[in-house]
Amino acid sequence: MKNSDTIRYIGFLITLIFIFQGCSTIKTNKMNDQLVRITGVAQNGKAGALVKTNDGKAYYIEGLNAWPLDIHNKQVTVSGKLKTETVDENEMKNEQGEWKAGLVGEIKTIRNAVWKLL
Repeated sequence: MKNSDTIRYIGFLITLIFIFQGCSTIKTNKMNDQLVRITGVAQNGKAGALVKTNDGKAYYIEGLNAWPLDIHNKQVTVSGKLKTETVDENEMKNEQGEWKAGLVGEIKTIRNAVWKLL
């Protein structure tokens, strides 16, 4: 293989990588694994336990389906690593255009969460 063929081949591979990255409908934030401390109300949602802040933002707690009864609906502080991903609404439709169950938009999840009542 000549040098010019090698350069074209590498260019082709790089182009394919960019095309496939652009096709992904679930995008992760570059700030993932940022340590955070969130204060809000412990609530349960369809996708699991979450903390709802005063400004209306929801942060899901990874691995927790529901808050214990003694914590549910009370003020808590949760610390952990923040994971943010964005799910496009088209990802939530099947081949017939019917909606699947799931969350759409920006989803914030706290991993390795530790919480305490305020």
